[in-house]
Amino acid sequence: MKQTTFAELYEFIFRNYKHDRFEGRNTKEWGVDYSLRIVRDYMQTLQENGIAYISKHESVTGQFIKFGLDLNA
Repeated sequence: MKQTTFAELYEFIFRNYKHDRFEGRNTKEWGVDYSLRIVRDYMQTLQENGIAYISKHESVTGQFIKFGLDLNA
């Protein structure tokens, strides 16, 4: 199975996360690297479990998203 790169995962999260919950939080209050920390956490979860989830509160569709290492939701 192809290993997902950090850049690929970042793009996937960028497309599927609400802006105000992802790059919109790259602020002094949240930390200028907030979105990078989110992606690092997802990368770790994928490596450990093979699957990860975006909650309906973070999802741009308002729906729960389950995805795997291949980034297919």
